[in-house]
This record gives sequence, C-alpha cells and structure tokens, in this order.
Amino acid sequence: MNRYSPRRGGIVVGQTYRRSGSRAQTIAIFVLLAALIAVLIVGLPSIRYRADARRLFAGRMLTECDLAVRQVTTLSRTSSSNSYATLASIRSELYAMSVLNQTEQGLSGSPLIEESYFTNLFYIIDQYYATLITNGTQTGNLQTELTQQINDLRNVVAAIE
Repeated sequence: MNRYSPRRGGIVVGQTYRRSGSRAQTIAIFVLLAALIAVLIVGLPSIRYRADARRLFAGRMLTECDLAVRQVTTLSRTSSSNSYATLASIRSELYAMSVLNQTEQGLSGSPLIEESYFTNLFYIIDQYYATLITNGTQTGNLQTELTQQINDLRNVVAAIE
C-alpha cells in the first residue's frame, strides 16, 4: 500500500506498514552469507590442495617409471652379474610408485592407477629372479615381458597428467 493514503478528509502522513520479523530475517541472511563466505575461504584451498597433490604424485610416479624403464633396458637377455642389482632397483622404483598410488587413494578415495599393474610387475620380477637362480640363463622372454609391462605402465601414468 501507499504510505500516504487518503483518509477521512485528509492524508495521513508517516504511516508505515511493517512486517513482523523482517529484522530477524535480515540478520539471518547476513549470518548465512558470512557462513557461506567462510566455507568458501576454507574449502577452496582444500580443493586446490587435492588437485596439486594429485599432480605431484602423478609427476613423481612418472619420474619413478622413467627410471624403471631405463633400468629395464640395461638388463641383458641372458644372465649377467648385475642382473640382481638391476632387478632390485626396478622393484624399488615400482614399490615407490605403489606407495604413492596408495597415498593418493588414502587422500582422495581413488588410486591414480589400478594396483593390478604393480601386482603383475612384481610377479614378473619374481619369475625373473627364480629363472636367474635356477638356470641362470635365457631370461629373454621375461625381459621382453617386463619391458612391455613397464612401458604400458609408463603410458598409463603419463596419461594421468
């Protein structure tokens, strides 16, 4: 209604119509707005942290994978004196990747890559060790399989970034 409405022979000046509780609603809106701003201030860095951590883990996994690829290319197709040390180095790099993968799973709830990649690679390395111990030669098929699996893993990790 109009503030200045005509009444019996004249205009009533200054009459206002207030809704009850309008002040309480205004306060509630300001409190909710302040809470929303606080959540955004606290929440946005958390979201950025998760994305930064994921990129960091993926980058470190790629570095470890590249080291493993270099190591696997040094393995010869037959047994040599440093095959055990090279396999141990490859295993340690894969283990570091697995730990990073599990850490990411703990933080975000999902791993960067499936754990089955690591399980298969550890199995191939165990077979490689067993072949070196039992007959000491003819590791060509295992070396080819190990190289292929590590290169596949590298491609998967490179696709994460």
